[in-house]
Amino acid sequence: MSDEGQRRPMAGTGRRVVSAALAALAVAGVYTAAGPLGSASASPSARCHGSGCTGKDPEAQGCAADARTDQTIQLDAQLYAYLRFSPACDAAWVKTVSWSPEKPIQGTVYGERWGRGGQVIVECTQSTGYLAGGTQWSRMCGGDPMHEITAR
Repeated sequence: MSDEGQRRPMAGTGRRVVSAALAALAVAGVYTAAGPLGSASASPSARCHGSGCTGKDPEAQGCAADARTDQTIQLDAQLYAYLRFSPACDAAWVKTVSWSPEKPIQGTVYGERWGRGGQVIVECTQSTGYLAGGTQWSRMCGGDPMHEITAR
């Protein structure tokens, strides 16, 4: 898992930044030629897929290996929630981060779809507990529904 929300010092001179950007473009070209990023073959460690991931731990199932952040909620400067999604596993979860030992955060991920008449049907709900001063993640919601998160 990545360290979203963590502040890092900026890179040195502009020359190094340009060199790093050119190197990244070269690597991206190699990956583009090799095939689409985020495909199931990009994460051979995935142990579940789609609805088979629902209720399972994303780390234990290998789904965090190719995960991306699709949504971020910042409650304040020290509290963050991220909607994480694994293309290889076709599953989502919420990851919460509290940089303060005094401020707890709780997150929930929802797997939703549109029903008849424009109704939203919730197919899956997974939540974290409240945690201050740390990082945690929920169990996954797998499959094709839209995924949303809330935090408090």
